[in-house]
Amino acid sequence: MTWADVQLAASSEWRWDWGVNNIKKVDSIPWWQRGVISSGPQWITFTFQQPVVLKGLRTKTHKDYLRTAFKDFRFEYSSDEGAAWTIFHEGQGLNVVCCDWGELEFGTSTPPSRKFRLVMESTHGHNALSIEQLQLEVCSDA
Repeated sequence: MTWADVQLAASSEWRWDWGVNNIKKVDSIPWWQRGVISSGPQWITFTFQQPVVLKGLRTKTHKDYLRTAFKDFRFEYSSDEGAAWTIFHEGQGLNVVCCDWGELEFGTSTPPSRKFRLVMESTHGHNALSIEQLQLEVCSDA
């Protein structure tokens, strides 16, 4: 399994060139939500080819978009291909500053799944969410 093989979908995208697949790339245009965070939570789904077990994630914020990192969030998994979601971890994301990784450990590994979802409910002060780069920490193939 490679990161390139993981399918991503987002609740919204500012424009096609600010799309969610940009979070897979180094030094690219970041993903940017359409609208403002006060209009409701934003999410990104991750679909793997085979079930995997995750233990955390890490993100980077673009140098020009301070305070756009997610703050209140939950990480979910689906055992039925996305028909229903189960909350696995809730917490607060780090207010990462340009070029540093903000690492979040779940504390325990997720159940095996092909589908996961990051639901972001607020930012660290900006009115919109943005992620330059995101990586998931895979423990193992299930």
